[in-house]
Amino acid sequence: MTTVQLRKQMTADPAVVWERIADFHNVHTWFPAAKFSEPAPGLIDTRRVTTETGAVAFEELVEFSADKRTLRWRVLGDNGPIRDYVGAFVVHAEPGGGAVLEYTGTFTAPEAVVPYVEATFQAALDNLASLLG
Repeated sequence: MTTVQLRKQMTADPAVVWERIADFHNVHTWFPAAKFSEPAPGLIDTRRVTTETGAVAFEELVEFSADKRTLRWRVLGDNGPIRDYVGAFVVHAEPGGGAVLEYTGTFTAPEAVVPYVEATFQAALDNLASLLG
């Protein structure tokens, strides 16, 4: 298993960052690689995400804690070369103000895929920071 961990400091209030992250079915509003997302028909706590390349992934929410500002999901089924994917976002308050958003992704994939995962999620964190100020 491979684990990717990224952190992004933001000037936005942690509650504002959490509000955006917690909107599980609307990840496409801030995640550049997601062209569209919506609740998956007939599946509770699952979203259908269409990527910028046209690929479709079904992602199930497996942990949601507003108190801890934690959201964890897993990809259902086959997702190309990436298997057994579980991702998590955690929002932390910074002592001097602002927030830190942590991303952790754990998955099985060829080593050549890891830089793609890192770049995709770094772009998402950077975009969210830009949107929220």
